Amino acid sequence: MDHFILGSLPPRGIFGKESTVCDECDRIKPEDISIEEVKRIGSKDWSEIDPKVCFLSDEEIYERVQKEIVDPVAFEKFCIGRDVMEMPRITSAICGFCSWAHHLASVKAVDNLLGKNVPEPAEKLRELGYCAHILHSHLAHMYLLALPDFLQLKEKNVFHLMKENPSLVRDILEKRRYSYFIQEMVGGKAIHPVFAIPGGVSKSISEKERTKIEEMSRELVDFSKKSIEVFMEATLKFRENDPYYHETHYMSLVKNGKLNFYSGKIRVVNTEGKKIHEFSPEEYSDYIGEVVKDWSYTKFPYLREMGWKGLTWGKESGIFRVGPLARMNVCERMETEGAEVDEEGRVTFVNLIVPTTENNPSICISVKKGAEELLSNGKRIDRNILNKIEVAFRAYDPCLACSTHNLDQSIRVEIFHGSELVKTL
Repeated sequence: MDHFILGSLPPRGIFGKESTVCDECDRIKPEDISIEEVKRIGSKDWSEIDPKVCFLSDEEIYERVQKEIVDPVAFEKFCIGRDVMEMPRITSAICGFCSWAHHLASVKAVDNLLGKNVPEPAEKLRELGYCAHILHSHLAHMYLLALPDFLQLKEKNVFHLMKENPSLVRDILEKRRYSYFIQEMVGGKAIHPVFAIPGGVSKSISEKERTKIEEMSRELVDFSKKSIEVFMEATLKFRENDPYYHETHYMSLVKNGKLNFYSGKIRVVNTEGKKIHEFSPEEYSDYIGEVVKDWSYTKFPYLREMGWKGLTWGKESGIFRVGPLARMNVCERMETEGAEVDEEGRVTFVNLIVPTTENNPSICISVKKGAEELLSNGKRIDRNILNKIEVAFRAYDPCLACSTHNLDQSIRVEIFHGSELVKTL
């Protein structure tokens, strides 16, 4: 369950409705205000959520917000006792959006555990499939989920985008289909692949498939160049008034300093862009710690050297971010999960290292900063304002199915005035 804690907000009504003030507590009556679910999250289908909330008096302002994940963790426990050779197949099923990432991260961990040297053709096939996955996933997030936010459309969804620019949407869907087909040709199936096995892959591609992949890849490169123009214009306009900005450290894979999605070392840069760490995946836990909170099943990673200082940002904080922005900030240039097993090869410990988990502290900070800016000082509360708060969450392309491994996607909202719990929804 996603859990957002909201502090005190001014009673301005919502969605253009006049609000009724309670004579006894001078608060907006709950039946007059509705906050809808967080929408357009890649791994979710939010539904059947229409909670009522109670706002505090006009003099009181927003106090705190934090994103709480209260799903029970299960997937890591499913893996305990399994034969290590099963792990690449099992982890592929964690999430439909992120299955390639889990599949390949798992098989690479088993490669390392067993001392397997993967032949170069097999490595190239793995990397090819993963690059197609990166395109398939990012096209969905960038265009179908995030672009309506950046364009600030009246109706922030892909259907309205289709009305505004039908040729663009048709082009998006065609290019996503190309990346889907490449995954399918390489991995046997595009979703939940199982083609990578310890030491190699279970299938090759034919010459006919290679030719088709090359043709589609050229078109995908051209479309990616076009996408740069689309998002440069959209994001620059959006950043003119950016309530979500905060500085953190960044972490990403690099190979000889160059951007890489599949292999290399993990590099961390500080808030000024200076390299502070570079280590192999096997050393991850030496540099990255994790904090567990009793209100969230998504963990809070941090840089051990800096220590955990809570949900604070800046150069003294241990919080870091991963993902597209991190890759750009970490790499020097571009070129165009932890497990233990026993002596019987059974898994004894699993720690799934998921980007949404690593971004979790920053997501909380972004939501908090956005809410403080957008919902304070007596600003009118309407659908547009609330959607802008959702932007802070959605921009990270979070996948809570991966970070919490649970299917229940209901939302609970708690409203606080100081330390006093006013209402639970």
